[in-house]
Amino acid sequence: MSGRVAVLEHSASDLPGVVGQHLESLGFELQHVRVDLAPESLPRRAELSAVVVTGSIESVTGGGPSWLARERQFVSECVSEQTPVFGICFGGQLIADVLGGTVRRAPEKEVGWREVELVGDVGMTPGPWLLWHEDEFLLPPGAALLARTDVCAQAFVAGPHLAVQFHPEIDDALLGLWLDDARSRGVLKPDDAELLVSGLARFARSSGEQARALVDWFLSRL
Repeated sequence: MSGRVAVLEHSASDLPGVVGQHLESLGFELQHVRVDLAPESLPRRAELSAVVVTGSIESVTGGGPSWLARERQFVSECVSEQTPVFGICFGGQLIADVLGGTVRRAPEKEVGWREVELVGDVGMTPGPWLLWHEDEFLLPPGAALLARTDVCAQAFVAGPHLAVQFHPEIDDALLGLWLDDARSRGVLKPDDAELLVSGLARFARSSGEQARALVDWFLSRL
């Protein structure tokens, strides 16, 4: 495989991790774009095989940060032109928003390693996957639910686009960045941090394998 994949990032810790590593191993060139730094230009959509939208501590709701409108417009244009978009957590919520779905505060915050309930014959495993979010997406018109927990939807497809609420990209380096950031903002309970670290130690190999399989499935639908 070959081609260029734009990776839209929102801070120094919003990296594609395992997802990006696997795309590169398959021969794709990654074009990293820090949307929050207001680049002069976003990638040329005609040159892209796909787009990955990473997570963020920001929210799609309530107007969002100053850079969100520009990113929303870019993703909307990608969707309109059938450039496949793979959205992770915040990125998945942005896809839902662009497609006419709803993004809102979830009934409860989900933090930790959890299995999801699969809906139908889908190209993913039940996990455990790493969940870390406060908002949720409600499916846009025409989308097909892939997975859920008892709290909210966890994955859907709409045409070539894939949105997930969990974090397939996670690895040791990323988790370290996220924990440091969460501690600095005082938003992470010590028990939650311990569960996140111990879970990665336990599930690192299977997490990487299932993340790569999910990327392969996304690519198979292009």
